[in-house]
Amino acid sequence: MDPILPVSTASTMNESGYDQTSNNNLFTKLTGSIAILFLLLLAFLSIRDQTVPPDVLPASAPDTEFSAERARDYLREITREVHPVGSEAHQRVREYLTEELESMGLEPEVHTTTGFNYFYGQRVSDVYNILVKIPGVNPTGGIGLMSHYDSVPHSYGASDAGNGVAAILETTRAVLAGEPLQNDLYLLIMDSEETGLIGSQAFIDEHPWFEELDLVINFEGRGDSGPALMFRTVGGENGELIRTLARNVPEAVAASYSNEILKILPNDTDLSNFDSAGTLGMDIANIAGVLHYHTSEDNFTNADPRTLQHHGNYMLSLTKAFGNRDLSTVESTNRIYFNLLFIGLVHYPEYLAVPFALLALLFVAGVIAAGFKKKKLTWKGVSIGFLIYPLLLLLLSVAAHFFWTFLSGSVKNIAWFQFFGPHNSAYYLAGIFSMVMAGFLAVHLILKRWFSASDLACGPLILWLTAGVALSFFMPGIAYLFIWPAIFIGAALLFCIFEKPDNYRAKLTVLLLAGGAVILLLAPVVWHLKITLTIMSTGPLTGLFLMTIGFLVLQLDISAEPFRWKMLLAFLAAALIFITGGIATSGLSEEHKKPNGINYFANLDEEKALWYSPEPAPDDWTSFFLGDEPTEKRISEFEHDEIGTLLFSAPENLTLMYNEAPVQDTGIARLDVLSDSLTENGRKFHILITPEPETYFTELLLPSEKPVENIYINGIKINSPDKNFSDERLIYFGSPETGFEVEFTYSDPDESSVTLISAIPGLPNIPELDIPDRDETMMKFFLLDFTQLMKTFELSRTE
Repeated sequence: MDPILPVSTASTMNESGYDQTSNNNLFTKLTGSIAILFLLLLAFLSIRDQTVPPDVLPASAPDTEFSAERARDYLREITREVHPVGSEAHQRVREYLTEELESMGLEPEVHTTTGFNYFYGQRVSDVYNILVKIPGVNPTGGIGLMSHYDSVPHSYGASDAGNGVAAILETTRAVLAGEPLQNDLYLLIMDSEETGLIGSQAFIDEHPWFEELDLVINFEGRGDSGPALMFRTVGGENGELIRTLARNVPEAVAASYSNEILKILPNDTDLSNFDSAGTLGMDIANIAGVLHYHTSEDNFTNADPRTLQHHGNYMLSLTKAFGNRDLSTVESTNRIYFNLLFIGLVHYPEYLAVPFALLALLFVAGVIAAGFKKKKLTWKGVSIGFLIYPLLLLLLSVAAHFFWTFLSGSVKNIAWFQFFGPHNSAYYLAGIFSMVMAGFLAVHLILKRWFSASDLACGPLILWLTAGVALSFFMPGIAYLFIWPAIFIGAALLFCIFEKPDNYRAKLTVLLLAGGAVILLLAPVVWHLKITLTIMSTGPLTGLFLMTIGFLVLQLDISAEPFRWKMLLAFLAAALIFITGGIATSGLSEEHKKPNGINYFANLDEEKALWYSPEPAPDDWTSFFLGDEPTEKRISEFEHDEIGTLLFSAPENLTLMYNEAPVQDTGIARLDVLSDSLTENGRKFHILITPEPETYFTELLLPSEKPVENIYINGIKINSPDKNFSDERLIYFGSPETGFEVEFTYSDPDESSVTLISAIPGLPNIPELDIPDRDETMMKFFLLDFTQLMKTFELSRTE
């Protein structure tokens, strides 16, 4: 027996080597506490390593380096005003960008066209892409740096995607200050991304430079802070992309699991169009600070300069790396990749996923067989662990979901953040995870009365290893999250099986090393998905957390054994402290604002109008429009001609509050019939639609029970069968002052009407209403604070 443990002759050792008759043993309690703190420290360090952007380089940095301080000068100008497509501010930003590029000695081209895309409907926009080609001295191909310069209405677009555009300007300046690149470099500052990726699709469809691109790197932003993540690759096999990223961007943050997830989940950027076209590419974006996404708070002041520096570090390093290598060999076998603390980006070929998985399966099967042979495992205990763990995971995840649903509906201010969760969501999630840990530990301590920790650890180990083996065949980029932890825990279990039962110190060391390896792999994944999915996905996040805990049953047991039920009480106390802290800090302020808004919709045909809002209850500002007790109805219960288009992409179960409003008809687009003629296919109309200035989009509805044929916008046919054109609803963004022309043929010659909906940022100017200003605790949110006007026009008839 280890002489460090002072054990009396009457004492007995449990499986962990802990003296069950010496509950006050200072050494074992101290080492148990150290074990817990060690794992928590590793979790903190591994998360911090992947969530803190690099320091900002000052403007005094060498000309050939990227300085966020210099790039912020560009960003300041880009974000002076909100600049959605079609606005005067949008034109000003375009002119500023072209002037800056010209001052560098470049010749920017403004690619002007009418573009369209089938992104959540049939969307059309005037497009003004800003394009530059910088020829290489000995090119083997072309690399494109891409971002977009339009913002959504109400937002200044600092992160989405002003950072990307500013980084392109600063990177270009740094490249021109250094040695010329071997390959051609293309600057792709796209327009009309926020309207449905229309600008990038127009470039692909029409511009000859598209064919010259071998690789495109896109830069985006969903929040206002955090590191830039390389969250997916597209268009082909990514082996050389990952190798180059690992060699040239030491602070790169990337993981292949996100690449796999985004193959099945909807998450589109301009790079999605290049993916469909088969062009190799990388998507890089920051996602922290999501509460400011698409709000008036996505501005210059709130944008973290370190995030811009991280974008720039990626951009300049990758530009130099790809700009000076043979691009004919830029595609090679896919790789699995992930970050590890102190090491950086680890990667290996994807074809090794299945062999590694099968070896892990054989190894763990051998360990379990050895456990049975040495009588350290029992069939009953392993079976109970295998059955109880998935049931416990399901029950605790569902309980966490319903607890958050209750909490978010009960605590003042939380409910306003129905899309992303409140600013202090980390408090609530920590509290929920603490409660889940208490529940998990309670079940573990009860089962320990009859079964060993090794028995209970085998259940989740077998479950997750089986999942990893299956995923290695179908989603290899995710399988590593299951395979490597299973190998580490299997090795620790093997040590416990063959080591003497009283060697507490050795077991603790081995278990902490194995547990630490699991933490390094999985803790950052839990945190990144917390940022990505937000606390509104509490159930799935809890499931992922419990997956991690399932791998750590042995570590939990040896750490908790000195404390047993006291540790359960500690977790419950922590849960109470965290949740109380969340409630105490849930107040709103100028720093922590809530998104709110009102939409106005007027059906001019029926002379009816509504104020409506998706907010959970009227506040001091929205009650001006809605009253104190507005009527409520789900989106799915509204007709299109009652509330318009804006929120129809929201969840169908989203509840809207509404109230009657005065009818205001100022702002509806003008419609002129240019021609009306009978053809062998029906009745052909050629109309001119002229929206009012600053209109964000005009929706055209062709209400016909029979097919509508040969639809043209500004002379461009858009109802091509190969684009899956399926209905007669068109949305035109950012029309010029001269308007846009539409041609179409009704197959029913008796049809003679069209319906327009004009969507204008801002609320209507109704003389009898003195609309108050928001207070400092509120911010505008995308798709709210809009005026929508709907009217049906009877077209002239040919007799």
